[in-house]
Amino acid sequence: MDIPDVEIISVFFDCFMSADMKIDTFYHYTTIDALVNGITKEDTEVGKEICLRATHSRFVNDPEEIKKGARLISSLLEQQSPSKSQKEYLRDIMKLYENQFLISFSEHEDSLPMWNAYSNRSTGIAIGFDRIKSRSQKDVVLKCWYDTTEFAKEMEYYLNSEKFEIVSYALIKYMPQMLKHKAFDYEKEIRLIGDFQDVKVKFREKNGYIIPYKEIYFSKEQIKTITLGPCQYPENAEFSLRRLLDNRGLKHVIINQSRIPFRNI
Repeated sequence: MDIPDVEIISVFFDCFMSADMKIDTFYHYTTIDALVNGITKEDTEVGKEICLRATHSRFVNDPEEIKKGARLISSLLEQQSPSKSQKEYLRDIMKLYENQFLISFSEHEDSLPMWNAYSNRSTGIAIGFDRIKSRSQKDVVLKCWYDTTEFAKEMEYYLNSEKFEIVSYALIKYMPQMLKHKAFDYEKEIRLIGDFQDVKVKFREKNGYIIPYKEIYFSKEQIKTITLGPCQYPENAEFSLRRLLDNRGLKHVIINQSRIPFRNI
């Protein structure tokens, strides 16, 4: 099926993201170490002052995520277009999934489960990015879904429309990375998803796994705020963070403190 990516992305935004694009700030939870030694850059090219890692889709935190989404999508597609079997649709989905990388953001600035899961037990930060946009026609920013029933109903509507061919291709290309288990609903996750074919693959080790990733660059102007986790010592943490940001050309970034009372014992 030969459909231009720009048309796929346009339809996808119409179907899934039109209401959610009211979100002005995307928050990336991380550690202080990552901010100092990877995310912010010194003496670098203009427009590439900020670096985030896009992780290979196979290494997301929900181990059933891709499989669950792929099975549901292939079943829906078989019902609407029985010229291919569910097994054939599933095969097509998994082929595309092998080339996908993603960066995760959240709608929430100050969430205790997010602090504990992604910022070194609440001692990290949440970086507030001005609404992340697609870098090219080859990637897309989409919101995760946690309600399978609601998702299936939405899909049936579009798959029965005149846009079936485009929507079905978009489903195969992107949806395995959008449908998550309801246990992860607290994340309110938004993802930048793409192949990023122009970027070299790198590797890191974590918990015994070798994880492929790609370094994706952003301009410093896209960072609006940094929120300090609830287990930071407020005065000293803000003092040193302010000096780091000023040193790296990020004087415009506003520093906020978490409002959650939490003691890391």
